[in-house]
Amino acid sequence: MPIIVVGKLSVAAAGTPQKVTDFQAYKDALAAVKLSPQFLTVQAALFQAWTLNTGKVWIGNATMNKTTGVGMAAVLVAPSATSIPSFGASNHLAPAGIDLSGLFLDVDTNGEGPILTVLYT
Repeated sequence: MPIIVVGKLSVAAAGTPQKVTDFQAYKDALAAVKLSPQFLTVQAALFQAWTLNTGKVWIGNATMNKTTGVGMAAVLVAPSATSIPSFGASNHLAPAGIDLSGLFLDVDTNGEGPILTVLYT
């Protein structure tokens, strides 16, 4: 089972959710291990707040609403000296059970975002 370190996903414009699988870092990480960018399903994914973030990172679906919480999966607050927030999803029964193309990221501060590591089977 390859672990693919995608690295930092930088959301260019705060307030404009971006699909996880549309980030160039995601596409480059797949290409580095000779997987097609159309490969969207994983067994596990770990999102962790970037240590230099100053605002929140919002993770949810295409209809996420940061005000009401509808469509939200997680909110990663800015890291502190003692805590780096993270959000993980895994499916132990279905090797390709998590479809990353259904997850979107938004941020409070332009250019910020999480780091991402995924497990492919």
